[in-house]
Amino acid sequence: MTRFFRCLVPASAMVVLAACTSAPVTEAAQQAKVAEVQRAPIAGVPQRAVDKPAITLVLFSDYACRHCRQLHGVLARAIAANPDLRIVYRDWPILGAQSRKAARYAIASAFQGRHAEFDTALMNREGPLDDAALRAAVARAGLDPERLDRDLAQHRTRIDAILADNDRLARSLGLQGTPGMVVGDYLIPGGVDEETMRAILEVVRKRQTPSPA
Repeated sequence: MTRFFRCLVPASAMVVLAACTSAPVTEAAQQAKVAEVQRAPIAGVPQRAVDKPAITLVLFSDYACRHCRQLHGVLARAIAANPDLRIVYRDWPILGAQSRKAARYAIASAFQGRHAEFDTALMNREGPLDDAALRAAVARAGLDPERLDRDLAQHRTRIDAILADNDRLARSLGLQGTPGMVVGDYLIPGGVDEETMRAILEVVRKRQTPSPA
């Protein structure tokens, strides 16, 4: 079952809050894990790319996760307020076969340059995550369904590798469910509301802005 945490954990913290991970981790270990996620190769991984990103947010989510759907709206408003926010979408389908199918569709949609549209359509759906919902999201996103099928087949090995890497990174962070985020050098193992997201981005922005000489 997906867990919904409300805590903000700096990577420099000596101990991650017990509610967020199953065991304490050292400062150096946590820093290394967060840094690995931020610098992990993203070839083929869907992302919201910006010319000069000031902040990078790495999102681990599952289309069957209701808290991920709630977070989608929070992120949409964060994007509108922060045009220099880069988001890396690391699908982590841990809630069953249909989650895995949806994740593959999402990654494949990026080959048509329509990931943002597909992601929004599927996150904003009404009803369960079934095949009808996937077909409806494909249509609403303006995807060519025949090309999507070709991309799913042609890039199967690549998509498998992306999903395997996403799983490895999420587990290395100690995430126990979705959603989870790495924002700058902070680990947020759970969903947050709009006010908390705004505060997180403000803190990260200040930490990454050089102090005047």
